[in-house]
Amino acid sequence: MVYFHPFIQRFLYDNAENFEGKKKHRPVLQICRRTDVTKLKITLREGQELEFEVNRIHLYVFDIEVAILIMEISSQTLATNLGQIQDFLDQFRRAYPPYWDRDGAGHSPQVVKFIGNNNELLVEGQYNEPKDYLSFVKGYKISPLAEHWKFLLKPFAPFERFNVNRDKVRYQQIEDERIPYMAYFAFDDPRLLTKGDMMRLGLADGSGDSDSLPYSSQFAKQFERDYCYDRFWETDRHEWMNTRYICCGYAFTMIGTDEPYFFSDAKVGALAHFRHHYFQMGLIAHFHKAALLMLWDELAQAVAKFSKVQQSRQQFHDEVRDILEKLLNFSHRYWFTEVSNQVQPKELFDMWSKHLGSRELFERVMKEAQDAHQYFQKKKKLSVN
Repeated sequence: MVYFHPFIQRFLYDNAENFEGKKKHRPVLQICRRTDVTKLKITLREGQELEFEVNRIHLYVFDIEVAILIMEISSQTLATNLGQIQDFLDQFRRAYPPYWDRDGAGHSPQVVKFIGNNNELLVEGQYNEPKDYLSFVKGYKISPLAEHWKFLLKPFAPFERFNVNRDKVRYQQIEDERIPYMAYFAFDDPRLLTKGDMMRLGLADGSGDSDSLPYSSQFAKQFERDYCYDRFWETDRHEWMNTRYICCGYAFTMIGTDEPYFFSDAKVGALAHFRHHYFQMGLIAHFHKAALLMLWDELAQAVAKFSKVQQSRQQFHDEVRDILEKLLNFSHRYWFTEVSNQVQPKELFDMWSKHLGSRELFERVMKEAQDAHQYFQKKKKLSVN
């Protein structure tokens, strides 16, 4: 907790109760937990079957209509095959298939199963049935989630553009099918990984020849500069500088040596930092992006309705004013450009935010909302004159 600035602590850990257990105010963040899912079984596009332990499933619900679903999984045996690791990272994060070809769903697994206690099958998500997805897109003009992701979000229901039933809380995924992730890897000797291996692990790409690159040689020249945080990484063998962080915004990858004294220690070592400190930084970074995209979408809808004369000038002004108030509230209460006084979290959070483009998005949404508000104010003055 004390790793972060006091205002970050209040944001993340304030339970809205005093020492006597009495409610003080509505909390900024509430966490919903489910414990029924214990294992994940997945069949990759290439046919390999993998199994993981499910460590936690949390839904982080913020008080401005943003929620982030967190699923933590682990495996002690998967590291025997680097290609399977890369393919898993590329495929499991798909909320829905991006396309289909003659081999099935592209960049997607064949089947995902969530297993409960007593080895009970709770849900099975299929990716190789285009009709199940395409009919939903045609009907509602939005992309559907695979069944196993919808299962995790129950009792909340998927948003359907033309559904007027208000009896359920509904959700809509803000971006595309690629779910952001964080990954931690402990290798016997991480320096045996080639540049191609590192790029695939850090940039969420599928398997490939270790001696090849997933992108052009020109792009690869900037890889270490733009995506790697190497404060504690030496390219030559070193006694303890063997930890590399790779961040591209949608993926955060931590790579180090499988030794019990620091990197693999789950209580005080790098694994503990990954599961707590870095996870919380990632939660804040992605919350910023999600909240800004939501507010931008609200603004776009208000302008679209006004331009189509679906609402009066006063209604448009009221909507824009509400959005501007939300933005001001967001900027004063939730917009953090720094999370800790320590150097490493400062630099990592800055890197993370830059790759997500949150700061440019914040400036753009704020300016567009102010422009819309000023436009109305000028029109109001002209009509009065």
